[in-house]
Amino acid sequence: MQDIKAEKKDWSPWANGLFLSLLWLGINVGDRLWLYLDQGIPAWDEANHLTGSLNYLAAFFQFPGWQEFWQVSNKYPPLTYILAVPFQIFLGKGSDQALFINLIFTGLLLWSVFSIGKRLFNAEVGRWAAAIAILMPRFVSYRLHFITDIALTTVTVVSFACLTHWYFAEKRSAQWGWMVAFGCSLGLALMTKQTCLFFLFFPILWSAIASLWQKKWEKVLQLFIGGLVSIPIWWSWYSINFIYLFGTLEASNAIPASAEGDPPLNTLKAWIYYWQDLPQAVSWLLLIVPLVGYILHRLKRFPTRKTTYRLPEKDSLIWLGVYFIGSYFLFSALYNKDSRYIMPYLPIVGVFLGYGLSQWRGRWVAVRWLVLLGAIILNMGRLFPLPIVSDIF
Repeated sequence: MQDIKAEKKDWSPWANGLFLSLLWLGINVGDRLWLYLDQGIPAWDEANHLTGSLNYLAAFFQFPGWQEFWQVSNKYPPLTYILAVPFQIFLGKGSDQALFINLIFTGLLLWSVFSIGKRLFNAEVGRWAAAIAILMPRFVSYRLHFITDIALTTVTVVSFACLTHWYFAEKRSAQWGWMVAFGCSLGLALMTKQTCLFFLFFPILWSAIASLWQKKWEKVLQLFIGGLVSIPIWWSWYSINFIYLFGTLEASNAIPASAEGDPPLNTLKAWIYYWQDLPQAVSWLLLIVPLVGYILHRLKRFPTRKTTYRLPEKDSLIWLGVYFIGSYFLFSALYNKDSRYIMPYLPIVGVFLGYGLSQWRGRWVAVRWLVLLGAIILNMGRLFPLPIVSDIF
């Protein structure tokens, strides 16, 4: 009954779709305009990934056999490269053409963040979460470069969205449906980058322990089946390139960390590295205002909330915390630190910030829209640094 009341007082499904579509359109138009005006040469990482995609483009026209096809990229799983191939066939070869895959990724990311927010709280939280996630400066910056991190973020968050729906589903048919979807998305995530498991490990472990503790044996079976569903998707590439993967651990972790002067793990700096990076990744505007809203909500400084949540707030916040704290801990425990590596945890931070921003209600409801407008202006100032805008931000 609470779900029905909440939906009646909230936007209709078509209005939610329109809101997300406008976000998707505005973001992609802005990105394409920047790429049209940019005359810079791709950096080394971007050029390296572009070469990987061009190699798969050649492999499509001169198919060498499946084993050789999967060995075209033996360091990075090739999903990002393969998805970029059709765009380079029809639009031409180049980084800007390959980046048209972000039309897909931004749409999927918006849907998955909105879906998580709606399932844990309500559609209102989902909308603000999606807006915050897509407007984070870290994403605005890296969407303009052909690298695997945007793809990894998208498929990882899609996987977590499917896992979230499965974990909280009450109907048996919904549980099986969402677990099959999770298995497919997990397979695609593993075909994007192995580090997706760093983000999904603790939510999966939490789900398994909770199911065992509550003696929900069918849900344990569903988790097992979900893992089996993923195998056909990732098995071919990993079975051929698994020997090389053992050698990449040292090359991609300890050696770069030493060369770049990353803090040792026995120092406090190593464990607060990503915490200090969070304001730059999210922006102070999108970080502080929602946090203040959450604090004032807990202090009961706002009018009584008229809408209801689909789940108890405590359960939803714990679930988000399992993903956030688990992934933060695992990546902090790695020697090599880089702001790109932990990007898939930022949309989940966005869900919590969307929850906090939605607490501004009553006469303060305009704060939400002012924050959204401010974030748009901020990102325009970053992309197109006009003197007046850059002086302000």
